[in-house]
Amino acid sequence: MTLQAPENNGSTKRPAAAARRVVYDLLARIQADWGPDQFFWQSRAAMTGIGSAPRTATLAAGICRRLGIERLYDHQREALAVIERGENLVLATATASGKSLVYMLDLIERIAVRPQARGLLVYPLKALAQDQLRAWQRLAAAGGMDGAGAAIYDGDLSAWRRRRVREAPPNLVLTNPEMLHLSFLLDSPKFYRLQAASGIQSSPCVRIVVA
Repeated sequence: MTLQAPENNGSTKRPAAAARRVVYDLLARIQADWGPDQFFWQSRAAMTGIGSAPRTATLAAGICRRLGIERLYDHQREALAVIERGENLVLATATASGKSLVYMLDLIERIAVRPQARGLLVYPLKALAQDQLRAWQRLAAAGGMDGAGAAIYDGDLSAWRRRRVREAPPNLVLTNPEMLHLSFLLDSPKFYRLQAASGIQSSPCVRIVVA
């Protein structure tokens, strides 16, 4: 089977269509090098889950409605079902496909049920952590949970603020791999309050998410 890139038809005038053409061309070259038996790809339109609400009549469903989300995508709905079953999950989809919404909805529901629950989110870039902090604040506000606090713990944080996060940890701590290794793991006794509050050693209510 030979991959054919879509006809141009003036699509270069549309950034999204032009970007798709570049991706299709790249995939075609990779398949030509590797062969169809070793490399296969398929594209399909995004699909929303069947039903009148994103989930059951839960806090998450109310948040989605307030944010203007009528239905979740299939991968979001299926991922949340996996999390609810208590299973581990790796979610790998395209940029801006709603991955963050999946784990944030799970976290905010758990915090609503158990206010002392804690979550640790690990991001590779500081700018991404800042963006996700704002996303969490919008989500919490939509759920009427402004008290569900969050803080970034990185190298830019002053020593005083780091101590505040350790001694009075918010519901959500956002950090990066460097701080995870140099602080959380290397100097773990300093985080005993976070561990004690969240049950980080054993509690299923804690989610550590690398995004």
